[in-house]
Amino acid sequence: MKKFLSIVILFALLALSLCVPMTVSASETSGEMVYCSNAEREEIWQLIQTEKPSPWEELEEAGIQIVKESITPVYTVDWTALAETGEVEVKLNVTPHISGANYYSYVAKTITAEGEYGGTYIITVFDDGRVIGYFTPSPAIDHYRYDSITGKQRSNSASCSYADHAERIRLLLNKEEIVSPYDVKYVFLVSQMAHSRGAYFYIESEQVFIPIGVTSASATEKDVRDFVLTPEDMRPQAEKDLEEYNAFLERKAAWEKEHPGETFLAVGGEGSPYSFSAAPVCSHLGNVNNIAEYLGIDMTTIPPENPIKAFLPWGGVACAIVLSVSTGLFYRKCRKEN
Repeated sequence: MKKFLSIVILFALLALSLCVPMTVSASETSGEMVYCSNAEREEIWQLIQTEKPSPWEELEEAGIQIVKESITPVYTVDWTALAETGEVEVKLNVTPHISGANYYSYVAKTITAEGEYGGTYIITVFDDGRVIGYFTPSPAIDHYRYDSITGKQRSNSASCSYADHAERIRLLLNKEEIVSPYDVKYVFLVSQMAHSRGAYFYIESEQVFIPIGVTSASATEKDVRDFVLTPEDMRPQAEKDLEEYNAFLERKAAWEKEHPGETFLAVGGEGSPYSFSAAPVCSHLGNVNNIAEYLGIDMTTIPPENPIKAFLPWGGVACAIVLSVSTGLFYRKCRKEN
């Protein structure tokens, strides 16, 4: 009888394991297109609403709104691999935090109450459920239009939303139609020495990078510089950065040898980004807020599923399996005893 009960319990555990709710990480759901998948977008949207303390509440009071469809996962390029092999390795930006959790980065476009591009909302989502938001405004917002120190009009990063750049990219690549959003990634380049090399749209089929650039209320026609970069264009800078980083590691090792037990605080690195990463003022920049319609893609909202509701159908199946198996085993046992 004990053996019989053990078998029944084993089948029950196997069946019930089928109905345990699964949590999908960002690395599994991102990657189909430049924007988040529908399910991931809704999950991040819900997290933004619960962020405490929330810079978003202050933005809403100022009439700034996130364009929900524009939420975009951030990828990075393996700068070392580019330096050593010339190959482009695009990876989802997953960063370890001192708390022990990992975090993923997202960007989203915002608009003003008048519908103008308002700036970029940077979203950091931890795999333990925390979320942190940071806002970088555009010159369209009066409060941020002028630099308080220089008195000059600010230049800020252009829209992070691919739809706003689609026509510009089409013209740059001499295409008849805009590049599919399923062929685009938003990538951020950071060298080993923490030099920022800027944000780009990476066109996977073409293996080219197009700077996202900046917007400027005071820009003139001569300030506009659109260009396309290949891995060959970027490799010399990646090699210089890697060489500088290796030299830094040697200095660090030598210092630590002379100062045992002490902490090396210098971050090292000299110079600024080379010309290829200087953020240009964009041409042909749009302001598309009906992204799904413009790109012809399905961005249907998928509401978060009630875990109890989701559990019930699988729970019924599990119970049916357990009941069927246990009844069969019990019937066979009775036949043998008779």
